[in-house]
Amino acid sequence: MNWFRKKSLFALDLGTSKFCLAALRRASLDESPKLDLVSVKAKGMNRGMLANFEEAKQALNALIEKAEDQLCCDIDQVVVGIAGSHLKGKQARTSFPLHQNKVTHQVLELLSNHAKIQNSIEGHEILHTVPINFQIDNREEIDNPLGFSGHLIKGSYLQIYADESYVKDVVRLCNECGLQVTNLYAEPLASSCVSVPDRFKELGCVVADIGGGTTDGIVFQEGRPVSLFTVNVGGFMMTKDIAIGLNLLGPEAERVKCHFGLCPADGSQSSLEVYNAEEELKLVQWRDAFQILGPRTGELAHAIGKEIVDYKGMLPGGVLLTGGGANVRGIQEYFHDQLKIPVNLSLPQLDVNTFMVSKEKHKKESYKKAHSSKFATVLGLLNLEISFLNQSSSKGYSIWPTRTLSQFINWIKELS
Repeated sequence: MNWFRKKSLFALDLGTSKFCLAALRRASLDESPKLDLVSVKAKGMNRGMLANFEEAKQALNALIEKAEDQLCCDIDQVVVGIAGSHLKGKQARTSFPLHQNKVTHQVLELLSNHAKIQNSIEGHEILHTVPINFQIDNREEIDNPLGFSGHLIKGSYLQIYADESYVKDVVRLCNECGLQVTNLYAEPLASSCVSVPDRFKELGCVVADIGGGTTDGIVFQEGRPVSLFTVNVGGFMMTKDIAIGLNLLGPEAERVKCHFGLCPADGSQSSLEVYNAEEELKLVQWRDAFQILGPRTGELAHAIGKEIVDYKGMLPGGVLLTGGGANVRGIQEYFHDQLKIPVNLSLPQLDVNTFMVSKEKHKKESYKKAHSSKFATVLGLLNLEISFLNQSSSKGYSIWPTRTLSQFINWIKELS
């Protein structure tokens, strides 16, 4: 079934700082879809991964209850994002004989499946096999080989792996909260598909999604993702540093981080009154916060720099920051000073009216609405699922192919 025949889609982001559900719904197939975002404070998570199953279950149940009450509907199916340091990206190359026949969608599917079989890793599941380019015989590499003929077709792919046991745990968590998982997507891929304009991907750029526990990155060359990485530094670590350094509780430390950021404050913003851990009022100056926040941000910039060193001089599009941590004041300028390449904030955009059946009827209403960067992942999950459903229902070849997850979906029920 494609998106045009569905009335609702739900996407779930199990983040370190928040659990978030994105709902795309419409009363009838001819009406413009409505987007809703519902979130609760995360529990049981550490650095983008499950750390306490029962606590995470409590938080997810709270999210479902809140969302069903707010949206006045039942939620029983979701697509889910997978994140964490266990995610790995690896370039793979494979070939398939053509015997002078032309390249069809079926040939490309066989080639992709061949790449998965050849490059399987024990204990890991391939979430995505994303095509980079193709080559027929000894001709030049091309993006789209459909319709060409030859003796041999070669394909280069970015394969994204996830720990098999962890994927099962995420699905089991959802199952025990009454949710059926219809698909799984790597979160770096999700956030990049709604946060990065195509012109930046064509130029060559890196997307850094700064979350609460980790920073997920993906590198684009000539419009295609070619590398993926995860850095174990995120917004929570920055807040924790301030809390320890200034003897503050978490909420007050977060206030300090958001108030000052990395930019010198002027006038009334040059100082901030907060309560310390002993509930005593104290005055914090910008320099106090910067001396703590600066080194941690510098560590993050250095880690990203190490991940993209192989692409030095090949990223004219620079670094695009998204995620909640990208909202720290002055972080773009700070990263630019550290990395010596352009750095910009990129807000996720999702044009819900492009998912209409009768596009002409609502053509004038179609627009791209920018959302807060903290919703990049969950909006990207919606976008990937819609693309997957629409392209799977046709005979087109998806540029974001994902593995079949049937053996993981509701696996806990099969064992009962």
